[in-house]
Amino acid sequence: MKVTLINPRWENRGISSNNVSLFSFPPQGLVQLASLTPLDWQVEIVDENTADIDFDEPTDLVGLTGMTSLAPRAYEIAAKFREKKIPTIMGGIHASMIPGEAKRHVDSVVIGEADLEWPGILRDFENGNLRQIYRADLPSNLDFPVCRAVNRTYPISFSRFLPDVKFAYFQTSRGCSLNCKHCSTTRFNGRIIRTKSMPDLLEEIRQERIISNFDFILFVNDNIMADPRYARELFRELRQLEIRWFSQTDIRIANNDIIDLACQSGLSGVFLGLEAVNPSFLQQTSQTKERWRSCYEPAVKRLRERGVIVYASFMIGFDNESDKTVDEVVDWAIENKIDIAEFMMLTPLPGTELFEEMSKAGRIRTRDWNLYGLGDCVFEPIGWSKEGLEEALKRAYKEFYSLSSITRRINRRLPFRHFVSTLMTNFDFRRFGK
Repeated sequence: MKVTLINPRWENRGISSNNVSLFSFPPQGLVQLASLTPLDWQVEIVDENTADIDFDEPTDLVGLTGMTSLAPRAYEIAAKFREKKIPTIMGGIHASMIPGEAKRHVDSVVIGEADLEWPGILRDFENGNLRQIYRADLPSNLDFPVCRAVNRTYPISFSRFLPDVKFAYFQTSRGCSLNCKHCSTTRFNGRIIRTKSMPDLLEEIRQERIISNFDFILFVNDNIMADPRYARELFRELRQLEIRWFSQTDIRIANNDIIDLACQSGLSGVFLGLEAVNPSFLQQTSQTKERWRSCYEPAVKRLRERGVIVYASFMIGFDNESDKTVDEVVDWAIENKIDIAEFMMLTPLPGTELFEEMSKAGRIRTRDWNLYGLGDCVFEPIGWSKEGLEEALKRAYKEFYSLSSITRRINRRLPFRHFVSTLMTNFDFRRFGK
């Protein structure tokens, strides 16, 4: 039998959809399921962002995933396969948050992390007993019984003007204790941090290196510092492998007791979800980040001094946002010489505390999930207009990626290859302000 795992395409809306050209590789979840698929099954992964779906290609079962803004396209894909009498199953964060909606479009829905359920789901299908709903328990750790080797190395373009770089990606932990109001990670993955055993992880990295000779590792954790003790152990072990790596993290990676260890292990770049620089705005989404606010400037400085690329994200659309507060964010990012910045519209994604609060208050303007790509204002703002927020988002990009700003923020401590890629990415991101 054959199962086809599909990642729907991004529509051309918002920074997150534009990032397809920057980070175009199949989602980790589908690759993970492929590795857990029994050997008597044929498995194919189709990323619609890089290849068209062949609806005439024979298959027995179709698996779909997708964040909220991808859900409408996932439903369209499911409908086409169901017309051909091919069963469909959907998992991922959106289907887990709104399973009733997803169930109207597919034959089966998996709620939660599907790793442990997946082989049993395929057996149910073989026996003609595919259930409408599967509720997956959170695995206690990330040491799963791999059935087959999968390709974990993919080319990533940091700029349309630079050649692809080969990234191998691995996940070392799941879960997040921060529980930010705008983020559904805690609701989906839980607050308890679960990790992969170090020997298994290191062996996977060594084997992938032999197979693909990758350039860098991308750790696809929501936060590689979620468990500081595990992070320290990881960094100590990585020193022996002599690799370079990137990851999403929080500012604790710049603490004096860990930054040197991280850099010695090959740290090349970080993605920091700073969200805001105004403490009152941080209070609206994360009390923990509000407490960390005073650490932002020294953390960024330490990272830059050690030649680490700082890629930071900020949100626009908090209650009582204004032209002045948006300018403050942009000015702060320029003043602190953030290498690459992402400005996103505050978006009440289903499953988040923010969504529940705004729904109860009657502030959700639309449930057209196509508009939930972090570039459109989908709620009733307080203190500003929808049009004003969307225009401010474009202006933030225009000002941050102005020629004077780029010149001011250049980090000459970066290794030459990183310096060139960061500079060209800055020029590439100028298009988001148009």
